[in-house]
Amino acid sequence: MLPCTPDDPATFARLALLTPKQTIAITGTGASGKTMFLTSLLWQLREWENADFRLDRNVSIRGFKPRNGRPAPSDVFPFDKYQDALVSDREWPAKTKDVQRYSCEFRRSDHWRWRPNQQLDFVDVPGERAADAAVVEFDDFAEWSDHLFDYFASDSDYEAGQRFRSTLETGQQLDRDAFLHSYRLVLAEFVRDNKPLVTPSTFFLDREGKLAPCIVAGQEDWLARQRVSGLDPETQFAPLPPAVRQRQPDLLDEMRTSYRRYRDDLARPFFDHLWSSDALIVLVDIPLLLRGSVARFNDTRQTVQDLIGAMSRESTIGRRLARAVTQLSFSALQRVAFVANKADLVSRDDWQNDRLRSLLRQMNGRASELLPDVESKWFVCSACISTRAGSKPHTLAGAPWHDNPERREYEYPVSAVPETWPHDWKPGDFSFRDVHPEVGPNTLYPPKHHGLAAVFDFVAMT
Repeated sequence: MLPCTPDDPATFARLALLTPKQTIAITGTGASGKTMFLTSLLWQLREWENADFRLDRNVSIRGFKPRNGRPAPSDVFPFDKYQDALVSDREWPAKTKDVQRYSCEFRRSDHWRWRPNQQLDFVDVPGERAADAAVVEFDDFAEWSDHLFDYFASDSDYEAGQRFRSTLETGQQLDRDAFLHSYRLVLAEFVRDNKPLVTPSTFFLDREGKLAPCIVAGQEDWLARQRVSGLDPETQFAPLPPAVRQRQPDLLDEMRTSYRRYRDDLARPFFDHLWSSDALIVLVDIPLLLRGSVARFNDTRQTVQDLIGAMSRESTIGRRLARAVTQLSFSALQRVAFVANKADLVSRDDWQNDRLRSLLRQMNGRASELLPDVESKWFVCSACISTRAGSKPHTLAGAPWHDNPERREYEYPVSAVPETWPHDWKPGDFSFRDVHPEVGPNTLYPPKHHGLAAVFDFVAMT
């Protein structure tokens, strides 16, 4: 690599056009650890000299500084707040409830002397909005409705959705308010059963960033009356099967109008953050899926597939050119990192046999094929190692989250990670425990991590 000097104006001009500024979006389904992932990553970069954060080719980082402006806008990722929660209260950072950004710059040792500092814009997006991927993917309300009903019909765990369609097709004239309430009851059942495919996602995460509360059987009607399936009570929508669309054209027109407004005002702007990114990090919590059920796995896999499908439509040359003209930006997604996060929740034996990576690739291999011109790679990561190997095989030592108000550390057994996804499983078949974060009181030292530097190396193009 030849050095760039003021006596080399041609090379300098070429590098100036290739300003090393990137946007890296971090997403995934709900509870996959996005906020902690970004908090730890920024902490490693800020305290490079004191971090165990090693990049390929022995690249070093110097002069890290934020570029968020003063005073910081309300949508800036509150790193200091999250760091304080970890250090002072030993609490995990609060989940992201809206899109948050963090801009920074630094120098890399592998850059030419006269090349500008590398600038990174991190975008942390709430995973609950990923459920709206199909809203973005389908321009037409009728296509979205058919897609949703097809998915309900293909999965026996979506009996509520199947029941909803059967009720609509009885031939009776539908009352708008009763029809919308019946769909909200379906969404309430999904929330009760921890299903990620809650769309429109505002039912679960409203526009003010408030999550729907956890409910138990018998509380579905109460929740359905508290939430909306759309932007607001007046512009709610729900899927309609073909027979009803033909029978009640007025209801179809209203649903189509509300759908388009939701798509334009909320769903597409959310995905714009992803489309305008150079790299995308998709986090998946495999221990959570294993201790859940095959139904939760199917839902999560479909959600990720819909998300990547929506990305693929906007990755064509024609759409990139259109954005270049309208937004003066030619950002094109180049790399996608699929990350099996929270690796510290499984035994150290399963770190060595690489089963987490294998399960991740089995789950998302088809999704990656939807972006043939984009480089995809699979990683295993823990942004904050909060357990250590126990004294016996398949045991860990840590401070479990549940039923442990004193945050006492003790040893407990964990399940072995399977070589392949089982054909079927139910809650309780696999045992993994959430734990309190293990972070020291000195902010000079970032959390211990596993695999975080490898993810950064891949997405932070130079």
